[in-house]
Amino acid sequence: MNAVANKLCKVIYSLMKNQSTYIIQYRDLVKLSESTQNEFFQNAETDFSAKTRRKKYLYEDEYGELHEFVFKSIKTALIE
Repeated sequence: MNAVANKLCKVIYSLMKNQSTYIIQYRDLVKLSESTQNEFFQNAETDFSAKTRRKKYLYEDEYGELHEFVFKSIKTALIE
């Protein structure tokens, strides 16, 4: 677990240092369990205001197209 945590810290540090954008790729999502995939897509919101203050993320679908999304608030996710 320490090795995984160390590797994750290095990736996060590199992204922050280089001001890079991390893109969640479809091929990585299909490796996850079906319940985890469903939870990801249920909490990802692609229809949001241009003035949103939430962190925007990028998702690359199976066709290589990039989509911006934000995660629903925790309150909204718990209600559903």
